[in-house]
Amino acid sequence: MSLVIALFYQVAVNHTSRPPQAGERNGVDYYFYESKAAMQADIASGKFLDVVVQSDHFYATSLQSVVEVLQSGRICILDVNIMTIYRLQTAGLRPIAILLKPETVMQWRGLQRRLTVDQARRMHEACTRMESEHWYLFTAILNLESLDGAIASVNRILQQHKGPRVWLPADQTLSNVDKHLRPA
Repeated sequence: MSLVIALFYQVAVNHTSRPPQAGERNGVDYYFYESKAAMQADIASGKFLDVVVQSDHFYATSLQSVVEVLQSGRICILDVNIMTIYRLQTAGLRPIAILLKPETVMQWRGLQRRLTVDQARRMHEACTRMESEHWYLFTAILNLESLDGAIASVNRILQQHKGPRVWLPADQTLSNVDKHLRPA
């Protein structure tokens, strides 16, 4: 299964302001910035789709990293928030957005054992709120019961939705609009 996943799917290489750790390679594990200030300038200029701060370092996904994966012919896998879905849509990338949601607070704890019951409850409430407020952004909403089941469901959804989709009036054929679909 790992070989199949590697052939069809890839995670975008993120950017970070932290220094490389032993064995990490620039452009493979992360794109490493020379300074935090340089990365902050790129954040301010809107270079990134998604930015998080962890342990006083920035981690971010650029549109260019996503495009590089797509140009390799693979499906790009991202763990994103609602604003990132909007940014991907604005960039014309038509993301396949799948919400994986545990059905109960205890399922949240089963997935992330370090969560307290109160933290798991807040995560569950936030996920439920996200689903009710932004359901229209998701290609699919899956109840996460088991990891194996989720992997199979996600793979099925990705296969069903990959590739360009073109909607045409009933009186047109692809040959009529083909010239608009080809890269210049």
